[in-house]
Amino acid sequence: MHHAGHGHSGLEHHASTERNLLLALAINLCFSIIEIVGGLWTNSVAILSDALHDFGDVLALALALGMQRLSRRQKDRTFSYGYRRFSLLAALINGVILLGGSIFILSQAIPRLLHPAPVHAEGMIVLAVLGVLFNGAAALRLRRGRSMNERMAGWHMMEDLLGWAAVLLAALVMHFVDFPLLDPLLAIAFNAFILIGVARLLWGVARIFLQGTPGQLQIEAIEAQIRSAPGVESIHGTHLWSLDGAYNVLTTHVVVAANASMDRVCKVKAHIRETLEEHSISHTTIEVERSGERCLLDGRDNAHP
Repeated sequence: MHHAGHGHSGLEHHASTERNLLLALAINLCFSIIEIVGGLWTNSVAILSDALHDFGDVLALALALGMQRLSRRQKDRTFSYGYRRFSLLAALINGVILLGGSIFILSQAIPRLLHPAPVHAEGMIVLAVLGVLFNGAAALRLRRGRSMNERMAGWHMMEDLLGWAAVLLAALVMHFVDFPLLDPLLAIAFNAFILIGVARLLWGVARIFLQGTPGQLQIEAIEAQIRSAPGVESIHGTHLWSLDGAYNVLTTHVVVAANASMDRVCKVKAHIRETLEEHSISHTTIEVERSGERCLLDGRDNAHP
């Protein structure tokens, strides 16, 4: 068994993720309060809906931050791979919250298409400019994240950024033209975009939970590289999955010559591990079998190819 040495970079990644999540949490909390006041002042359904959504984001980001910190815990008898998947669990919960929030906003905005209400355009412009600046800064930080947890939190901020951009556009138009219908129209448009993006990311989270092959890795290409390694006659029983979207795990059975020495077996395993590290595979288990032996995994005979 081999465990690649990514400890230092892993700690840096966790620290960076926690800083970004904490920043997003602080911005959402402050802005949620501002939005409630501003939404009532401007009579904008887009702002009021976004304010309510932001309060949900505060809870979601607090969960993401707590789960991220928990995911740093090392393995124990309860979780032999460690606690990395708690970060992934937060991404799943946050994705569901995002979907629910977007559907709620749509339910509030669609009736406004039939009964548009007047809004305070000048006040909307002021709030929207602040919203774009603050949420834009946080969104840029989180969208660079590698973990599913951070990326899902990035969608929370991107949702807020697009919402404020829509509010700003609507306010600028309504400052010159009496067109209150634009407020719910833009709210519907950006929420439809968010629904599509979050649904795709949720599928990625679900794929990891179901132990699917990481999307960025091709198991056939990796098997071909292992098979071409000096001393390898064949391979079988290969499994490749990810704990959290960043920490990838592979197990495989490698068949070597019947008369291969222990030194030769060690060299074969070392070569394979170097190959797997190039593919960002952090944890590998290599079962070595000699030609002619019966595999305990599936009962097959490892005959010469």
